[in-house]
Amino acid sequence: MPESLLNRQLSLDFFKNQIGEHVARQIHKITLCGNDGDPIYCRDLMDIVQWFKSLNPKLQIVLITNGSYKPIHWWQQLGHILTVDDEVHWSIDGWDQESNAKYRVSCDWDSILHGIESFQTTNNLT
Repeated sequence: MPESLLNRQLSLDFFKNQIGEHVARQIHKITLCGNDGDPIYCRDLMDIVQWFKSLNPKLQIVLITNGSYKPIHWWQQLGHILTVDDEVHWSIDGWDQESNAKYRVSCDWDSILHGIESFQTTNNLT
């Protein structure tokens, strides 16, 4: 991997410059998954998702996340951008805060549950 990509967030400009509008219109599916982090903490994530959807409404977006610490309004905003054809994979360990903390450092169980509920409600999945 080029040194310039190590330990940095991918920005909307990165996708615009590296993928471009022509290719973005042809993609069928894109998976956003962190290797050393969670994609929901990318500063430009909403803008990136919105950019892809504006160019290619049929593009399926798959987001893999633990879902911790994002406020309800953030999940509602994402729910308005994504469609029922998109997917959010919730990578959750355990069944409560204590068991989750054994596998995920510094997670907040309640924020995960609130995020799931608010996203499902906003995205008409319930």
